[in-house]
Amino acid sequence: MGLFDLFTDKKKVIGFSLENVHAEHQKNPRHFLIPSQEEINQLKLGDQVRLIFVLDTVLENGCRAERMWVELTEIRDGKFKGRLTNQPAYITSIQLGDELDFAQEHIASLMVPPLNLDTQKGAMITKDCFLRREINWAIHDVPHHPQDSGWQFFTGFESQEDLDDPSKITIISLEEALEIEPLLETVLDKNGEAYVYQAEQNAFVEDC
Repeated sequence: MGLFDLFTDKKKVIGFSLENVHAEHQKNPRHFLIPSQEEINQLKLGDQVRLIFVLDTVLENGCRAERMWVELTEIRDGKFKGRLTNQPAYITSIQLGDELDFAQEHIASLMVPPLNLDTQKGAMITKDCFLRREINWAIHDVPHHPQDSGWQFFTGFESQEDLDDPSKITIISLEEALEIEPLLETVLDKNGEAYVYQAEQNAFVEDC
């Protein structure tokens, strides 16, 4: 590839389409969370929502999409207009400040106040959670030191032998735990001692 090719490649237009997050949520309701209808109904002008911009081609580095925030400028009959609040890293067909049209099925998340806890604190987790990419039990105990959240995570499929084996247990941050199990955000700032995932409700409920 010559210098001219490098120059023209940099100028290549990279377009996008918006991800239908409702379709993705239906495929994986547990791990692909989207805002509720009630939350959507409460949106007002000036609020920010995040959309998933799917590139029209997968890049050499494997990137297939950009997740970017849009500030709402119009809400009408379930349709929205919004202004892009950041400069895309790869997409060239839109720029910071551009306005675009979208619908409810494109809204991946809302800008909400952060959780009332330090997500950098550590939590105990079994390696079975990593293997299965799921957490079914969240148990809270008294923290042992300032960087300990007190949370312990399990799949519920571990044997007693697994639980007694230190090599099958590790420490991760709460932020990393949320990447495995996003639904944990509903319980990590609560005061209960134990929560279990109920598939019928697609939610963690307190184990009484």
